[in-house]
Amino acid sequence: MRCQVFAPLFFCFLIGCSSNQIAFQNVSSVPVKTTTSLSNVFACTQEKIANHNQNIAYIIIVRDMVDGTVRERSTTDGPLADAGVHQLKGALVSLLNSEKAIVVDTQPSMFSKYSRGSSGLNKFGLPESQAQVAYKESMLNFVNAIRTGKGIRTAQSIVVLTVSGAFTRIDSSNLSNDGYGLTLGAKGSGDRGDVELGKSKSKKVISLSINLIRPMLNTIIKSQSFDLEFSNRSKKFNLKGTVGEVDLGLALSTTNIESMHSAQQTLIDASAIWLVENLFLGSTSSCLAAQKA
Repeated sequence: MRCQVFAPLFFCFLIGCSSNQIAFQNVSSVPVKTTTSLSNVFACTQEKIANHNQNIAYIIIVRDMVDGTVRERSTTDGPLADAGVHQLKGALVSLLNSEKAIVVDTQPSMFSKYSRGSSGLNKFGLPESQAQVAYKESMLNFVNAIRTGKGIRTAQSIVVLTVSGAFTRIDSSNLSNDGYGLTLGAKGSGDRGDVELGKSKSKKVISLSINLIRPMLNTIIKSQSFDLEFSNRSKKFNLKGTVGEVDLGLALSTTNIESMHSAQQTLIDASAIWLVENLFLGSTSSCLAAQKA
């Protein structure tokens, strides 16, 4: 019995045992609201749209936001568009009040290109007239109920739109490299010193193409492409000195990297602002003008 009690200790003595302790602590950083270089334009657009009234309401369906830089059905995932649909939906919901436009969560089956069998489609693959009328009447009643509750005049009609987008370009290598360097050296009486200064910048480009579609007729009514440069910037400073047999050294290097996710979000914000500008007929053009200035 005694052997059974001490057997594990004797076994550890023979092969060696270790004890690992893992300590968990809370993440020190605090989440912050996502911002991009278009955040000011975004806020301006929100304000303009909130003060804009018209008797037409919209139903917006975000169909897809694919990564066109990889082959369709590829087993290799691309770095873009994993959450592009969700990002664009979120941007549009932030810009548009529900009494002006409804952003649909999932695409109705009658608009889906993957629909099969009896799904309200005619022989041309378009929604049947009765299905169109029923859907639009239902959504118009929904929007007008919101308007009535807020004391806003009811909408006379509703327009159904689909948004489709694709990231069409991401450079795998640097678009360009800019930089300069400076090296200084000194020698004398056995002593030597060197100073090196440098700065470099590399740029890449991401492109997004966006289409505004009338799903009832399967036609593209507006299209736009956006290009965005993002970059790496680095600064280097090195100082070396030798006095007798003693070496002194100092090296400082700072690198700033604009993230790909931020670049993607900026393009999606730009596409959302462009869509709203087209729906509300120039009411937000002053916001873009202020950004350019």
